[in-house]
Amino acid sequence: MVGSLIMGAAIISAQEPVAQVAWVSPVLFAAASLLGLWLIVSIIRSSRLR
Repeated sequence: MVGSLIMGAAIISAQEPVAQVAWVSPVLFAAASLLGLWLIVSIIRSSRLR
C-alpha cells in the first residue's frame, strides 16, 4: 500500500501541473510516509524483528 501511494504521487507529480490536483501529490507522499513509519514502529513493537 505504501508503494502504491508513492507510485501514484510520483505519476501525478510527473504530469503537467493542474491547479485542481496540485495538492494531491504532497498529500499522497505524506500518507505514504505516515503509513511507512507506522509499519516500522509496529514491527519494532511486536518484537518480530529479532
